[in-house]
Amino acid sequence: MIKKVILLPTLATLALAIGITACDENTSSGTVHGHASAAVAAKPTTAGLIRRCEERWAKIISTREEPSVWIEIYEYETPVHKMSLSLPEFLSKKTDFIYTSPTKPKLLLMEDDLAYLDISVQWLAGLHPLVGTARDVSKEMVKPMDMIEEWQWINDEWYFVKPHTRNEFFRENPDFLARAQAAASAQEEK
Repeated sequence: MIKKVILLPTLATLALAIGITACDENTSSGTVHGHASAAVAAKPTTAGLIRRCEERWAKIISTREEPSVWIEIYEYETPVHKMSLSLPEFLSKKTDFIYTSPTKPKLLLMEDDLAYLDISVQWLAGLHPLVGTARDVSKEMVKPMDMIEEWQWINDEWYFVKPHTRNEFFRENPDFLARAQAAASAQEEK
């Protein structure tokens, strides 16, 4: 009898949670007001990931002419990151960042809901507040920046997690190349 008393509130809470989820129009479960919809959850694709990355970099490049585009770039951040970093805080960290010439992103590995892209850009180092405030851009101030970008699949869309310098990433993840190779081999076998 005690078990029934303990289970009933738990089941009632679970049923309430299921009912609320089923009535929420914004869920990714495909239900709207308790009725199954024809919508099917999107699957993460390499093409979709590359598209999102290229869109984000096109916007970043455009910030040289139109700094307000950083507001749009903020929407590529993961929801968790946006909860911990407000838009004003995000914008305050983006002053004087100038990038050019991103390479075509190359997928290194997609596992579960995470993906890793290899990408390089040119960074106008002299404009970065930590390097200096020089405004005349010379070739010596243009630095290549080789990165591994981490992306996450959330609610049917790819979101930017964070960049890693290529050397730092491989130093911190010594097994990464073996995992990527194993995943590539498994894809070839299919």
